[in-house]
Amino acid sequence: MPNINIKFVPSKKKVFIKVFDGEKTVVKFSLKAKKTLDGNIFVYSHKDIDIVVRPELSKITTFKKDEVTSNIAYGAANRLFNFLAEKGVVSIESVQGGNVADSFEVLILKSELKAPIKLALLSISKWIETERPYFEYAEEYEELIDQRFTEPGAEESTELGDVPHDSQKGSIVPGYYRSPYWMSYILENKE
Repeated sequence: MPNINIKFVPSKKKVFIKVFDGEKTVVKFSLKAKKTLDGNIFVYSHKDIDIVVRPELSKITTFKKDEVTSNIAYGAANRLFNFLAEKGVVSIESVQGGNVADSFEVLILKSELKAPIKLALLSISKWIETERPYFEYAEEYEELIDQRFTEPGAEESTELGDVPHDSQKGSIVPGYYRSPYWMSYILENKE
């Protein structure tokens, strides 16, 4: 049975975890996380949800981030819990809504292992890695859109004053405000 060491570095707001089998490091990873005074571990590495591992209650709780809609947060929590259930970390039947709006929680399965919480953190880290390409694509797309609007190409822009203006624009004819029927008559007879 491998030993699991966990080390928090509060100044960097990251948790570094190494799994040792004798002298050999089997797995090491880091998460953007904080440990609270009561022992809960808040994982901030995901863009849509915050994940709280609650060792005392053997639960994992998710909270949506402020700028995220409920549907996106639900989808992220659903993907996380399904991933953890596939890995055998949680019981998918125990998923329920939390006591805060748009929060969800699930029970961590009881285990004979000495460190099920740390293995849950490892599984969460692996899930976040599967989500990373989606967020990298979204960031690249936003940068592309920003660049398109701030530095448009020659085919998408004109110099100020080069756009010809018509003497009359739109459907409202200047001077005729009484009735929409007059406007339709005017527009019919217009060349």
